[in-house]
Amino acid sequence: MIITGNSITFSLDLVRRLLDDTVENTGIEALEYRDVPIWEVAHALRHMQILSAGTKGTKGLYHAKIRPAPEYSLTHDQWVGATDILEAELDLDDQPRVIILHEQDERAHLHVIWARTDIDTLTLRTDSFTYAAHERAARAIEAMFGHDPVPSWRDPQPDNGADGAP
Repeated sequence: MIITGNSITFSLDLVRRLLDDTVENTGIEALEYRDVPIWEVAHALRHMQILSAGTKGTKGLYHAKIRPAPEYSLTHDQWVGATDILEAELDLDDQPRVIILHEQDERAHLHVIWARTDIDTLTLRTDSFTYAAHERAARAIEAMFGHDPVPSWRDPQPDNGADGAP
């Protein structure tokens, strides 16, 4: 599993990449809108960004991409389960989110956008050390679904437990 992501601010370019990129994507499907008042991507993301107006930050969204290895595909429930695992690792539990599934040449990948604003404290959830969170989530997802680990550029030989090494 390859997971990438970073903190961003709302942009119409992001919305175009998510919804209008039919040159690269043969299928685009919104899988989930959670805790947003509008079930339309551009307005939902704009709403999530506006939540950050009460904070000192500007990057009110966190955008992550989840891509399984080419030989694997996931069901709808597995995509949501993978998102939940990543959400926990990023400490974005119960934050508003939008999940968009893209299909390219019969391979699917997922875009997940969370609001980073903690409404109770009017602060942004941290975006520090996300690479490690992505890697932990990727290994947990692979183990959960029985996938072989996908090597990362930092650790080209992830321990999949098959050889009994610690």
